[in-house]
Amino acid sequence: MSYLDISWLHITSACTNICNLFYTCVSLKELNFPNDWNLSGIGSGNNTCNSLFSGCNSLEKITGISNWKFYFTNSLTSIFANCWSLKEVDVSGWKVDTITSLSSIFDYCYSL
Repeated sequence: MSYLDISWLHITSACTNICNLFYTCVSLKELNFPNDWNLSGIGSGNNTCNSLFSGCNSLEKITGISNWKFYFTNSLTSIFANCWSLKEVDVSGWKVDTITSLSSIFDYCYSL
């Protein structure tokens, strides 16, 4: 599958963990996130959001994540690691005040 429809997936403040959500989805080429994702609870359970897209080798474009806010998360380690084909991702509006580790966040993103 090259495209995954996640328009039905609504994340609320009750969700505390999305680590590895798309980990190694090697055939996925594009992801478009709904604008209503509320990540305010992410990390309140384990304080990480690591490897969210890691290993998505064919992923070229991610949209809808430009304004994500991580209120409790302290680590985004390897979130885009090994996304070899990733050409476009906007993280300009991310709130990362609590982040203490961005280790390998764009590791092996050859096409960025």
